[in-house]
Amino acid sequence: MNVLTTPGKRLFLTGDEAVARAALEAGVDVVTGYPGNPSTKTITALLPVARQYGITVEWSVNEKVALEVATGAAWTGKQSLVTMKMSGVNVMADSLLSIAHSGVMGALVIYAVDDVGAYYGMVEQDTRHYALLASLPLLMPDSPEESYSMTRLAFAVSQQTGAPVMLLSTTAVANAIATMK
Repeated sequence: MNVLTTPGKRLFLTGDEAVARAALEAGVDVVTGYPGNPSTKTITALLPVARQYGITVEWSVNEKVALEVATGAAWTGKQSLVTMKMSGVNVMADSLLSIAHSGVMGALVIYAVDDVGAYYGMVEQDTRHYALLASLPLLMPDSPEESYSMTRLAFAVSQQTGAPVMLLSTTAVANAIATMK
């Protein structure tokens, strides 16, 4: 059994794993991303259960491609999730601005993780400015429990409004562990 799919048991999940579990429960169809901490554990948690749940989970060659693959699925009415670290938002920015204004038919959740203090060796940035620039709804969880509930909310908001939704976390929240049912 996978940590995400153990029924009826109390689970210890990181913020990244809570996002993965919520995406499964929200009916995600396509998950893409570019490997790089602190958001990597979301996809690595979903890879082992992808076939069981009939979802596509894949690493992309960069964040722009990851966003475009997830968007293509969302344009056809599917539920999509794309993951990346804060510097990856820079890579996908050109596509993000166009996609934000074209909208989606299904749902598109963009999960980015800011590395406050630049622990993982990149230049620190505040990704909230991209959500503002693109006029996207922005949700910012402050615990693994909120990562779970806000991921579910992000899928619902995107589906209802036709807009991509940005879910922005931090290294501390992505790596924190909480007990969930």
